[in-house]
Amino acid sequence: MTEIRIGNADTRTTLLVDAKTPKGVAFNDVEGFTGSFWQDLQGSARLAMVDQTYTLAGSAAGFSTADPYTRTISDFTVKVAC
Repeated sequence: MTEIRIGNADTRTTLLVDAKTPKGVAFNDVEGFTGSFWQDLQGSARLAMVDQTYTLAGSAAGFSTADPYTRTISDFTVKVAC
């Protein structure tokens, strides 16, 4: 399992991947969205790796700061080079 953290304590994205399988993505106040994808629990995602760059894309369930009382689904794409 590989954990990749992007950002700081206030605004961050955390990726969990195992080989070529996305296990989880957590967003904390990223562009006003806080939510997550977890394999077999909520959302969907696909992972690709070209050379040393991961691309993780899918949808995450959570809440926006504009309407914190309504659950929403947000599409995402995260690219990170290791």
